Amino acid sequence: MPPTTPTPVTVYVRERGRAPTSHPTNGTLTSVAYYDMVTIPSEPVRVGAYLKIKTLREVPTPFAVPQRYSPEEPGVEGTVVSLRAMDREVVEFVVKNGVPWSTTEFAFLAAPHIPGITTRLTIVQWILHFILCTFLMGETRRIPNLPRTAVDDEREG
Repeated sequence: MPPTTPTPVTVYVRERGRAPTSHPTNGTLTSVAYYDMVTIPSEPVRVGAYLKIKTLREVPTPFAVPQRYSPEEPGVEGTVVSLRAMDREVVEFVVKNGVPWSTTEFAFLAAPHIPGITTRLTIVQWILHFILCTFLMGETRRIPNLPRTAVDDEREG
C-alpha cells in the first residue's frame, strides 16, 4: 500500500522575498521563499505539521471597502521541519517543500506568536521562548493580520 499524504493545513501568507540557493551555472535554479502568515490557520502551526501555503494577492476592485484578496498557489506544500527564529511577537518555521516540480526547496514561514491559536510549541520550545523573550530579546517586528473574510477562496470552507 503506498504511503498516504496527510491532509494539509492551508496557510494564507504574503510573500516577503526569495533568495537563490543554487549556483548560477547549475542546471536547475532553486530558491528559498520567505512568507508572513497573515490569517489564523484552522489549526496551530507546529513542528511536524503538514502545510499547504497559498499566497494572497490584492483583488483590484474600484471602491472596495474592505480590501479583498485572492489566493494563489506558489507550489509550496510540505512538512514543518524546525524552528528558525523566535522573538517576542514572531516565531519562524522552516517548511521543507514536497512538491517535485517546484523550484522552492524551503519556505520560511513567520507567524505571529499567539499560543494555541497560530502556533503550538513543545514544552522545551516554550521554555526557551519564554526565557529568551522575557529576559534577552525585545520585539523586532509585527505581522499584520487580515480577517479571514477578506480572502476570496471558493474552494475553502
